Amino acid sequence: MDGMCLDFLKGQPECSPEEYGKERLYGAITWAITNLLMAPSLDYFGFGILYPLCVVSTLMFVGTIYFYSKTQVREKEILQSNVSGDVNRRNEEAGDSRANSTAMNMASLIRLLLATWLGCSFIVAVVSISSGQAIVESLVFLYFEYLGSTYTMMGLTVVLTVAFEIPIFHAAPTLLKRYGSGNLLLVASAGYIVRVLGYTLVPKGKIGYVLLLEPLHGVTFACKSAASVDFVSRLMPPRYEASGQGLLQLFVGFGSVMGLISGGMAQQVLGPRLMYRIAALVVFVGSGLFWIARTATGVSEVEEPVTYDAVINENIEMSEICTLEDGSETPSDEEEIQ
Repeated sequence: MDGMCLDFLKGQPECSPEEYGKERLYGAITWAITNLLMAPSLDYFGFGILYPLCVVSTLMFVGTIYFYSKTQVREKEILQSNVSGDVNRRNEEAGDSRANSTAMNMASLIRLLLATWLGCSFIVAVVSISSGQAIVESLVFLYFEYLGSTYTMMGLTVVLTVAFEIPIFHAAPTLLKRYGSGNLLLVASAGYIVRVLGYTLVPKGKIGYVLLLEPLHGVTFACKSAASVDFVSRLMPPRYEASGQGLLQLFVGFGSVMGLISGGMAQQVLGPRLMYRIAALVVFVGSGLFWIARTATGVSEVEEPVTYDAVINENIEMSEICTLEDGSETPSDEEEIQ
């Protein structure tokens, strides 16, 4: 989904991958509404209500992807029909030439992602915070139940976290330009550490104190999502945005699986309070290694991404060169493309 979103943004005028946060905030809004409705439903109807709702949500998701794909194909056909055959042919040749020169397999993309200490340490930080997030997202309600929470209170905590995600996602383009993806990831890690350490200090029967900590989840989730998507998209060559996000989710999934396995075992053996303190330590180490790599190399951000407009302009320039070599007049390619 992240790859599809980035591909869509690159195809829109005056848009860039930094606008990802503004698209992602709608997911946060619907997540809050869903949890606000589901929490009291679970209190009244039990877990049986989840089965029909899962079927409905799956059908809605598949239908949305289908209609989006059909719309994209239709828009592409319209664009191609508006371009003259000669211009279209020459741009296809330029595109084929570029494709042959930049064709990369998955191993090459992994090497590109991990080619520098900054990239390696960034992935380590992402894996560590993903493991911590998986523990919170999958096990925290068990801990809240241990503290004496109701399902309605659990739903309220989700609404509160999303209330802080939405403004951060909306401001993500500005935050990325001003502070960079690396600083946002460090902010996300700091928010996580403070939050889970705070969990361990909440006494039984005082679940209301948790509400003071939940806004930090919004900070962690929004900053981490915007930072990781932007960082990886900057490293990927044109037309490989979806593959880059797939690689990112591979590392996120690895961290999540390791976090759930180790977190579940630690909670069973050591108890939830000590388990969350260990999770905070893991995230601290991962983000600390990233901070050390940035400091040691003196490089805090990757280079600017190659934008959609830059690729179009490059194709136009290549077409003009080919036409001049043939000795014929150069038509107004840029006007026809626009």
